Amino acid sequence: MQWFMREYVKKSFEILVENLQHYSKYSRFKNEEQVKRIVVKELELPIGDKFIFEYASNLVIVVNLALKLSGELREPFKTDLVKKINKLPGSVIRIRRIQPSNYVFGLNFKTNNSLYTFTNGIPYLITRNSKRMIDETDLTELSLGKILREEVKMISSLSFIMSYGSCNLPINQFFCDIPETLFHKSKKFDDETVFRAAAIHHIYSLIWSRDDNEFLLSENKYTFRTEKIDFKKIRLYNKSFKILDNLSLRTAFLLIKAKTLSSSSGYIFQEDACANLFFGLEGCLRLLNRRFFGGENFNFKKTIQMVETVFQYAPGYSYLLEDAYMKRTNIVHPESKFNEKWFPILYADDYYENLEMAVDLLYHALTGDFLKDVEF
Repeated sequence: MQWFMREYVKKSFEILVENLQHYSKYSRFKNEEQVKRIVVKELELPIGDKFIFEYASNLVIVVNLALKLSGELREPFKTDLVKKINKLPGSVIRIRRIQPSNYVFGLNFKTNNSLYTFTNGIPYLITRNSKRMIDETDLTELSLGKILREEVKMISSLSFIMSYGSCNLPINQFFCDIPETLFHKSKKFDDETVFRAAAIHHIYSLIWSRDDNEFLLSENKYTFRTEKIDFKKIRLYNKSFKILDNLSLRTAFLLIKAKTLSSSSGYIFQEDACANLFFGLEGCLRLLNRRFFGGENFNFKKTIQMVETVFQYAPGYSYLLEDAYMKRTNIVHPESKFNEKWFPILYADDYYENLEMAVDLLYHALTGDFLKDVEF
């Protein structure tokens, strides 16, 4: 049986490579239906899904499957198609499946370059990204799976603004990147987009996780939040968020990490969640300093005084900011004049109160508006 499977895989690989070589010459497969049957059979794909069957002969899918088979057979994969794919003009579509979590944003939201939507009760985050942005994250290993600028913008738009950060959009290191020209022809997110994304994600999961189900989510434990969603405020934040502004990106990224760490099982990373939250608070203050004082150098005390003046409905913010600064010192420095214990003294409110404040400050820093409906 093992000999038969090896010969089957080898024959499949030879047919795939033959078709790939033909594709490189004629920009199409020599026998598209034959390739589809091989991919569908090899990955045990459901034939009834038209998008899965369509993508079974997609160039990116076939190349990835051939690479996988090549690795199993320990044979060289000789094709220049990988380089050709990377040189295709246009943007890159990144697809992520949101992991199960409590308090996930529960409604669709679409912008020009991002889409948060559902199929079969499962939420997906789909973003359009320039290749420069994709290459940017290849320079370093990021703790949230090479998160992109457009993803930071969309995740913060949906997970921060509703109920002051109570929503989550948890992601892991598994994602699918596909050139937009090979993803769809319309170049717009439409009613078919989520089904195409789900099909691509399903196929990728099977290709790269055939012996490891780490990326395949067997249980869906979502609790969706749909109440008190103010789309006007979400759209204003999203429109005001400039993806080329590194300070905004860094601040939002730190707050996303804080939320991710805080929701980890057992609360063992709660200290790390608070640390990222305190770092993100400094980013909020620097953004506010820029809004209040333009190009002046950052001044901690001066900015806090301005916060007191502007946020009249929250007179405790100045105290919380100073307290957060002291606690951050305890976390960062192993030995501190503020604390002689080997562990920092932190409470639940140190996370939740400061997260609410951070979201409030960030929203005003980016939009000039207030997240709360207030009258002065």
